[in-house]
Amino acid sequence: MLSFWKYHGAGNDFVLLDVSLSTLCVDLSDLARRLCDRRYGIGADGLLLVLPSTTANSRMRIFNADGSEPAMCGNGIRCFASYIFKRDHCSEAMIETNHSILRCRRFEDEIAVDLGIPEVFLWEYPFQNTELYWVNTGVPHAVFFVDELDKIPLNQRAREIRFDPLFAPQGTNVNFVSLTSEGNLAVRTYERGVEAETLACGTGAAATAFVAAKVKNLSSPIAIQTRSSLSEIAFHSQLRFLITEKSLEMIGPAHEVFSGMVSF
Repeated sequence: MLSFWKYHGAGNDFVLLDVSLSTLCVDLSDLARRLCDRRYGIGADGLLLVLPSTTANSRMRIFNADGSEPAMCGNGIRCFASYIFKRDHCSEAMIETNHSILRCRRFEDEIAVDLGIPEVFLWEYPFQNTELYWVNTGVPHAVFFVDELDKIPLNQRAREIRFDPLFAPQGTNVNFVSLTSEGNLAVRTYERGVEAETLACGTGAAATAFVAAKVKNLSSPIAIQTRSSLSEIAFHSQLRFLITEKSLEMIGPAHEVFSGMVSF
C-alpha cells in the first residue's frame, strides 16, 4: 500500500506518488495506465512521481495516461511544486525534470514556474493552408491561430496533425488559439500521450503565449483562457504568463482534490 494524492491544475488532473524514500519495483508505464484509467483506476491525465535529486530540491517524472513519458508538463509541475511546498514547509524550490531544472515559487495562492525561453522549431511555416508555429516549451507544441475556436473539430483535426510526418518520429501536441473580445487568448489543446483534448495544458498555453507575444504584439502579462474555464464547475483556471527576453514564467492554480491509499 502506498499513499497517493490527486491534484489538478486548471482541470488537467494527476495522480501523485511520493517515492522519495522508497523504490517502486513495478513497470512505471503500466502503473500509469492502470492508475490513470477513469473506470478501473483513480483516473487522471497523468501520473506524477516525486523522486530525490542530486541537483535540485526534488525530481519530477511524469507519465501520460497511455504510459508514455514526456520530458515536462506545465500543469503537472505546478501540482508537483504545490505538494513539495506543503511537504517541506517552503515557498520556493528547484525542480528537476527530464527537460531541465526549473525554479518554482508560490505566488499568492497560485504557483509560478520559470519555463525559460522556448526553442523554436518552425516559425510561420506553411502547413495545410495556414501558418504553423512549432516550439518546444519542455515538450513540442504546434500552434495555429483560428477565427472560430469552438467550431474546430478538434480531436479529428488535431489527431491528423499530431501524427503528420512533419513531426515524426515523436509527433507533437496541437493548439488552436483565438483572440477573445477582452483581448486575451483562448486555447484548445490536443495532448500527445492523452490522445484527446484536455481541459488545460500548461506547456501548450506557454507556447501559445510565447507565439502570440511575437505575432500579435501582446504585452506581458498575457492571460490564457483554457477549456476548463468554460466548465460549469470551473475552478480558477486562467493561466498567466510574464515574458521577458530571458524567461517565460507561468502563473496558475494547483489544487489538491483528495488523497488515499493504493495497492498495486
